[in-house]
Amino acid sequence: MKESIAPSRVEVEDFLSELNLVVEKQIIEGHLSLPIYRCVDLSGQGFVIKIGSSESGKKEVEDNLYGYKKMQEMSIDDLIPQPISEILTPWGPAILMSDLGKSFAKTSTTAESTRVSFVTFGECLVKITKNALRDKETQGLEEVTSQIKKWIYKLKDADLVGNQIVAKLEEINLKQISGKKSSWMLLDFTPDNVFVNNNTTKFIDPWRQTTYFGTPIPSIAQFITLSEDIYHLSGFNNENLNYTNLISNLGQIMNLSDYQLHSQIALGKALQYSLSSFVRIESKPDMAEVYANKCNNIIKSL
Repeated sequence: MKESIAPSRVEVEDFLSELNLVVEKQIIEGHLSLPIYRCVDLSGQGFVIKIGSSESGKKEVEDNLYGYKKMQEMSIDDLIPQPISEILTPWGPAILMSDLGKSFAKTSTTAESTRVSFVTFGECLVKITKNALRDKETQGLEEVTSQIKKWIYKLKDADLVGNQIVAKLEEINLKQISGKKSSWMLLDFTPDNVFVNNNTTKFIDPWRQTTYFGTPIPSIAQFITLSEDIYHLSGFNNENLNYTNLISNLGQIMNLSDYQLHSQIALGKALQYSLSSFVRIESKPDMAEVYANKCNNIIKSL
């Protein structure tokens, strides 16, 4: 098997022709250079294939497949693209799934289009939160804080956060902000990975997590922070979307106190700001500092 060498388009076309699929175009998205192609079958149905042709690419594909499996086990199948399958290529493992069209980030071109998508999105989140609900103390917050620490330590190395923030993060009492119920939790829950089309909501590229049971509040906080304050999507604000109502509904389903709800929102925001700061350290140092400061203030408030 070839390793660390991306296949050419011709090679991919030849391989997919054996599966009765015709390549239409190569898709260049995201921060990883995985070979991703859009193709169609004999009936004209669109598919996307993501090929793990390098070591990092292989790991990402395997992590995605693991995440989809765990999502299915949690009864949140509504979020999984269908059909979806794992196939083995000459270059490494690959995921073949239906073409979902444009992501939430790319379809939010007007205040009205954002509002319409958000309604469908919110209805789906309420449904899957109820489907995955378990009567056991909230899990997963350790996973959230672990991810925050990962980025915070990198920001500390870049002199964007101080020792007091690191110490404050270590002092957070997760038991106090955990509820008595658990449901789904997907990190990297961003408008780039969420697709709302034809009255359905789908999520792609799940991270590998130590647990997918937890609380959806940090996930939705991530989504809102990135959409509103970092991407500035058209019409993405509380006045247009009333997203506080969605958060409140999810909090009620999870039986959270106001303190627990607000603390979990803060963790989700801190995660997104720390990650958004880190990825801009070299490309946009001024914005990296802005997002690091916002992360600092949030952690101080916990």
